[in-house]
Amino acid sequence: ALDLMTKSLPEYARDKENVEKVLTRYLEIYDKYVSVETVPYDGICNLIEQLKKDGVRLAVVSNKPERHVKFLAEKFFGEGTFSYISGTGGDKPVKPKKECVDLALSVEQWENY
Repeated sequence: ALDLMTKSLPEYARDKENVEKVLTRYLEIYDKYVSVETVPYDGICNLIEQLKKDGVRLAVVSNKPERHVKFLAEKFFGEGTFSYISGTGGDKPVKPKKECVDLALSVEQWENY
């Protein structure tokens, strides 16, 4: 979101203080409306349900803040559907870094999640 907010401002308004102010406001609004206009892709709910029934362990790796990813995953797919959920806001690598998917696939992560 930091990059998005920076790029959304005219160049003369991109000083650190202003960007942080805009980012803070953006996150306040996003927190309030995180699930508005957000829906799973067509067919994904059925697919996730079938994969879960088949015993496939499922994970989510997202660029959304992790608290939002967890909220949306539970809202749309139910609590406990995903064995691992990762988003931004912690010390884990984030997309597009390959390491974020490697971490999601690592045996240790699944055992410790």
